[in-house]
Parts: sequence; C-alpha cells; structure tokens
Amino acid sequence: MALLLTACGGRAEVPQPLPTFEPSYDWALVADVTGDDPDAQVYRALRTGCDAGQQALNSTWDRLTGPREVLLFTAAVQMCRGDQAGALGSFQKASTYGWNGLGPDRNSARCAVYTALTVTLNQVAPAAVSCPAGMSPGFTKSASGVVDNPLTPENEAAPPAPPPVIPPTSSSRPPGTTTKPELAPTTTKPTPAPTTKPTPAPPTTKPEPALTTTKPKPAPTTTTKPKPPPASPNTTTKPKPQNPPPPQREPSDMEDPGGMPSSSEEMSSQSGSNSSRRSSGGSGGNSASTNP
Repeated sequence: MALLLTACGGRAEVPQPLPTFEPSYDWALVADVTGDDPDAQVYRALRTGCDAGQQALNSTWDRLTGPREVLLFTAAVQMCRGDQAGALGSFQKASTYGWNGLGPDRNSARCAVYTALTVTLNQVAPAAVSCPAGMSPGFTKSASGVVDNPLTPENEAAPPAPPPVIPPTSSSRPPGTTTKPELAPTTTKPTPAPTTKPTPAPPTTKPEPALTTTKPKPAPTTTTKPKPPPASPNTTTKPKPQNPPPPQREPSDMEDPGGMPSSSEEMSSQSGSNSSRRSSGGSGGNSASTNP
C-alpha cells in the first residue's frame, strides 16, 4: 500500500505527540460542591471573594463540622489574600486534629478546600490527594453550650474558676461581710503618745549644794593653834632601865664540894684587888698634883 502511495506521489502522515502542560499549583477553588450545609455556604461565599468568605466564616464558624474545618477555611481566606505563610500556619494547626472524616465524598466542601490547600502548599497534583473517611473531630462545648473558638488561645468552654476560699475568722460578723475588706486593726487600738509617759527630770532641775567657794571655810587649825614644842631627848624624864644586879649565887655555887674556890670566886677576888690598886694609884696622883 505504501508503494502504491509512493508511486502515486502521496505522503504518509506521522502521528504527532500530544502537548504536555506543567502542573499548576496556584491557589484556586475550581471544584463545585454539593449540599447546603454551613461548610458549603462558606465555600461558595469564598469562591465569590475573599471578604465575602471571611464574613461567612465569622457568622457561621461555630456551626461548621468542627474546629478543624474552622482552621481550613481560615487558611483558605489567607491564601485568597496572598498570605501564604499565615495559611501554612493555620493548615498545620488543622493537621493536629487529623484528616479523618474529610471523605469519602470528594464533592463535600471540607474535602474540596482541603484538596486546594494541599495542592498549593505541598506542591502535589490534585489526583494524588485523597480525603479519608471516618469521624470528624467535634467542638469542645461547656455545660452551658459555649463553644471553644480554635482561633483564640483561651479556652472559652472551660468551666469558670472557683472563687477564692476565704478562711473563716473568729469575728462574729455574718459570712457575707467577709468579702468586704476590713480596716486595719491598728486604727481601732489607740496608740499611747510618747509624751504621756513621764520622763525623769534632767539633772539641771535638781538644786545642787552650794559651792565651797561661796562659803568661807574656817582657818586650818595648824596655823591658829601653836604646835607643841617637840619633845627634847631627856634621859632624866624617862628612866633608862638599869642593868640588873648580878645574880646572887648560892654558897653551893661558889665553892666546890671539895672546899676549893670556884673560878667565879677567883674572878671576884681578882676584880677586887684591881679596884683597890686603881683607887690607891688615883689618890696618890691627886696628892702629887696639889703639892708641888
């Protein structure tokens, strides 16, 4: 057949490859969703504009599927306004709740917004994104029905803190008066003034005795009264003790038992002879001096 075409001057057509396009990761909400629940209402409002989506989110955030959907639609509003860093932070907070309950319906608003954010922030193809089935996390509510807002750091659903316990006092007042601060007890007790305590009189107020200079002293007795003359040494006024007489010896002491004079007797006789000689010599001298 090819030979015939060649002989006829015809040209065989070569099939051309199909054109390829680079995947786009730009932000866009291209999918249409089904249903009319609060999630779908916020999704459709956001497709019309960033401000419209923010207003819808502000009015219906506590009626969405759960706190995870609040964070997903917050990230979508931020991506719509070009705040990719803020959108990434909100998307990461939403991931702390897990992705169960996004599907299995891919036409739901929560799966559509999750897919658009994953494609743009993670740079993946839309066909690679799946929405797992399961139970979606619900809101935390208080006993009175207050819903905790995941966009605020406070826990609005937490029970109020109990009032501080006031310890009982010994006062006889009713318990209701304990909430009113009482006055300081020092104001009810009078403080004695320091001036009411008598202080000792200063030493200057006590009369002192007159000085000795104002009262003439009597003349000293040593100048007005003559002193007695000192006692002259007089040997006659005070008799001196004389030498005691020699002790008289007994005749038994003077002589020996043999009749011989003792040494004491010999000394007495010698003393008497010497005395007689001195007396005789003295008298002769005196007579010689008177008679030339």
